[in-house]
Amino acid sequence: MRRHHLLIGLIAITTLLLFTYQRTTQKPAERSQNLPSPTSSPLMERNALSVGRQVSLPLINQQFIAGVINSAQEIVNGTWQYGGNLLQGDGTFALAIERDRSISGTIIIPSRELGYVLKATDPGAPLLFEPASIKTLLCHQTPGDNNMDLEEAGALVEAGTVATTSNAINAPRLASRPNSKFHVYLDFDGERVQDPLWNGGKLIEAKPPAFSEGQIREIWSIVAERYAAFNINVSTRVEDYMNADMNSRTRAIFTPTNEWRRGFGGIAMIGSVKNAGRSVWSPTIPCWVFTNMLGRLRSVGECAAHEIGHTLGLLHDGQGKTAYYQGQGAWAPIMGVTYNRPVAQWSKGEYWGATNTQDDIAVILSNQNVTGAVTERKAPTLTFVDGIRAVGVICKETDVATYRTSVSRSGSLKLKGSVPAYGALNLKLELVDAKGVVMVTADSLNSLDALATVRVTPGMYTVRVQGVGEGDPQTVGYSKYGSIGTFTLTTELIE
Repeated sequence: MRRHHLLIGLIAITTLLLFTYQRTTQKPAERSQNLPSPTSSPLMERNALSVGRQVSLPLINQQFIAGVINSAQEIVNGTWQYGGNLLQGDGTFALAIERDRSISGTIIIPSRELGYVLKATDPGAPLLFEPASIKTLLCHQTPGDNNMDLEEAGALVEAGTVATTSNAINAPRLASRPNSKFHVYLDFDGERVQDPLWNGGKLIEAKPPAFSEGQIREIWSIVAERYAAFNINVSTRVEDYMNADMNSRTRAIFTPTNEWRRGFGGIAMIGSVKNAGRSVWSPTIPCWVFTNMLGRLRSVGECAAHEIGHTLGLLHDGQGKTAYYQGQGAWAPIMGVTYNRPVAQWSKGEYWGATNTQDDIAVILSNQNVTGAVTERKAPTLTFVDGIRAVGVICKETDVATYRTSVSRSGSLKLKGSVPAYGALNLKLELVDAKGVVMVTADSLNSLDALATVRVTPGMYTVRVQGVGEGDPQTVGYSKYGSIGTFTLTTELIE
């Protein structure tokens, strides 16, 4: 009888040890346990959450992920936000508890390409993180892809990103549309950032890059031109950002400090503009441009325009299994990689194999206080005598800007349309006489500018300006969709 009891005891102990071994050797996201009841969940009690505390984040499939809280802050409307790291792996999480005790959150595990979302949950409801595509949460880099300009890394001396400064730099005060209600702040002077969605809520002491005033102006001009067709102020003035509504602004921090997020030229949270001040998104959440991972100034500016696009809700333009499409011919999409193509435009996925057919322009316009810029198509036609000197903007593919000129004598009329450096607008000019007859068309091949000369007699003429595409958008060209931006028009009557 004793032997029988002893045998039963050994079997029980062996079974318990085996069960314990299996549980402790599973990954955190694979462990199973009974979920806490809603009313007893520590996540529902704000006072129970504090920096340094470990939490168990329940998933929808009766599993949990363990993490530790690194930061806690109160934001608008009495909402408390918490940021933390998972105890295993490179994952982070963020939680938000509203004044009414409803709770929401996110979990992001980049190395495993996993994302989870806890939608706003009323008190008493089950707390369950549901799977979500990481690509809809984070500007996520997939294996083999990047938005870095590593090929140009040897140009860092020219770009001024080798050195960093210990003191804040004095950036020139620049603003593309200071009267706009929506503001994009380009932040060059270093920042201390503690945000629940970045670095697991841990403090980031971002050093400023060693850019000169001239280099900052060039970077600013690139970003400003990318957003020139919208009623958006691209600014280096911090007060423009601080005085704007939290959902009518975004900021990009330029820094070589990337130890906390290596392997990227830049990074952003998708749609952070619309979400700022809600749930786990702080009112001042930034995107990042890591200047030590980029080479030429062109690359720094293009990366900034790309990351700002993410904050406005844009996703990556890829091709096939490639997350970042590097373009075709002279053209590349801004939400792909534009470092090495002369023409960078917004896209709606018209090229072959596009992974994203998102209408970039429509998404940008859907943000609060972002409207189309003043369209010359709707503005009164301007009249000039014996010559035109005008600056305009094409805001969408249907825009046609018109200018009238009175010619007082016979001669040759020279028409010239030009776009700024890094422009995206491929110009087409037409000269039309008083009877509506098109006398000459200027649409230069392999150039964004347009130039033509035509004989004229005294009378009234109209110059029409519009954007066009070039070549086949399925192969080596692009359509007129993204051919928008600023231009300068001049006409000159010569003998």
